[in-house]
Amino acid sequence: MRAGIVAGRDVRGMTIEKDDLKEGAPERSGLRSVSRALRALMLFREEPELGVREIARQLDLNPAVAYRLVTTLTLYGFLEQLPVQQTYTLGHSVGELAEVFHRSRGFSQKALTLMGRLHNSTRETIGLHMLHEGLRLCVLTLESPQPLRMVLPLGSFMSVTNGATDLVLYSFGTEEQRARVHHRLTEPQWRADTEVARSDGEPPTDAEAQLVVRRGWAASYGARTLGSAAIAAPVRLSHGLYALSLLGPAERVRAMGERAIVDQVLEVAAAMETELEGLRPTIVPDNTVF
Repeated sequence: MRAGIVAGRDVRGMTIEKDDLKEGAPERSGLRSVSRALRALMLFREEPELGVREIARQLDLNPAVAYRLVTTLTLYGFLEQLPVQQTYTLGHSVGELAEVFHRSRGFSQKALTLMGRLHNSTRETIGLHMLHEGLRLCVLTLESPQPLRMVLPLGSFMSVTNGATDLVLYSFGTEEQRARVHHRLTEPQWRADTEVARSDGEPPTDAEAQLVVRRGWAASYGARTLGSAAIAAPVRLSHGLYALSLLGPAERVRAMGERAIVDQVLEVAAAMETELEGLRPTIVPDNTVF
């Protein structure tokens, strides 16, 4: 159920050997141009400015090939030509990617720190989720250290039905997001998808959604797994909606007191709305989250 790159394969199933990633290694025809472009960019770690001939020399390329390479990288903004020196330096696209990288790391680090408060006080599994194409996607997770615990695989998808996290995402979601949830549950291709954890339940009713919105949180017992309990609250950011959840054995959750846990979840969710504003996670096409 884990999405992302599986050892030795990319998202399209192409086998990638470790030696293919080393400089000077035999390059497969399908990766040659990409490999050359990446190796050319890596040269700028040592030298802020490089000419075509120097790039050709270091990559052991014909100067004409090197010229076509830097021309393409310049076209897409990864390199920029300095007109006086007739050399090249890193371009704006590299800076834009670096900005996204640092923003995404900032989101994850801050979110995990805040989730850690709830994790430390309850010692239960804590997750952060979002809606993605009508499904629930686990963005971040901190697993309980206790022997008997509930597991939320990072990057995993689940159907949106009647669990506490589902209730929050559905109830606070937009009309478009709700429509996608309903579409997913009736889509034949999706029903055959083994990468998605499904439930026999139905999406929340309008009455249930209205109740969750009025309360500002949701709780469920045994909705997905017999003997489990979940409590969740919304994290509303300008770029999208998330659900912060606590998941554990129902007996332990009841022993701690539902209201006491709700208060803690709401407190951390409110802190996340303040401290995560302006940041966002990066989700690549194979649904791996950084």
